[in-house]
Amino acid sequence: MAPLINKVAKYIPNRRKRKLHIGLFGYSRDIDGISLPRAIKFTAALYSIGLPPELLGLNALSEREVAFVKESYVNFEGDLNASLRYFNKKSLVFLPSLKLKNIPVKDYYVDEGHLKITNDIIEALTTNKPDHINEFALRAANIRRFLG
Repeated sequence: MAPLINKVAKYIPNRRKRKLHIGLFGYSRDIDGISLPRAIKFTAALYSIGLPPELLGLNALSEREVAFVKESYVNFEGDLNASLRYFNKKSLVFLPSLKLKNIPVKDYYVDEGHLKITNDIIEALTTNKPDHINEFALRAANIRRFLG
């Protein structure tokens, strides 16, 4: 997923100028030559293609583990439902091995405006015509009311 996230993240605007960290106060976001962007750009990139990061890893949980999470995390279903409004099934073209199972929310509302914009971003990425991804990502963030 790192190449996809990095490809989209370069079109996400910076929230602010950052001071470079040197020494003990910095931290690395790369391992074995795979580098990822900071948290906001990471989540914004995923939301921009219609893949809320909250969905990642759910497929690895058993039904018993999902039940444990639901018991331990009181608003799990509510938070998941809120993120699913920005889910675009077409985003799975980038992750064909991702099987969405164990999603305890069966009925959820999809924001049609966000869906249309993420369709535009997915098309721009799959046709290698990224000219307007920055604009699309900002429009999608405006609908969500958060960048990432």
